[in-house]
Amino acid sequence: MVNFAAEYLGSPTILINNAGISPKRNGRKQALVEIELEEWRRVMDINLTSTFLCCQAILPTMFRLGWGRIVNISSQAGKTYTDIAGTHYAASKAGMLGLTRTLAREVGPRGVTVNAICPGRIESPMVAEAGLRSREDYIGRIPVGRLGTGHDVASAVEYLVSADAGFVTGHALDVNGGLFMA
Repeated sequence: MVNFAAEYLGSPTILINNAGISPKRNGRKQALVEIELEEWRRVMDINLTSTFLCCQAILPTMFRLGWGRIVNISSQAGKTYTDIAGTHYAASKAGMLGLTRTLAREVGPRGVTVNAICPGRIESPMVAEAGLRSREDYIGRIPVGRLGTGHDVASAVEYLVSADAGFVTGHALDVNGGLFMA
């Protein structure tokens, strides 16, 4: 992956980890006792292990260059209870926050910042699975009165990968319209 990117774009100095699945059954989350081990592992592999592997692959290049930005897309579900994501999703996204903080401390002295973004509900196919009624109820609880967009998240990413964010590391930025204020 790193070699491919370097061949076409030059040495990569920015990594955005944005993989995530949240399996549902009949449009609803599953209780812990309903989740099969194979599904648990699949969610962990896609949502968390892939982040670990991508960071591990790109960090030597960032270290060599003395500069890098890593942004992990976590979730509001990694910080608080959610009524649409299963335990496996929430655990994987909480794990990503732990990885973000620990890695930020580890690589900061080498010129690399590591941050996370914790989106609330963002207009997406995954959120659409929750159904229209759930959507309307949820929007009613968001102080800004709407779901987020990809642009909302992209703007946060744009800041965190910029030179202006050079003194920001280990941070989990909430992008959720004010729903979760902690």
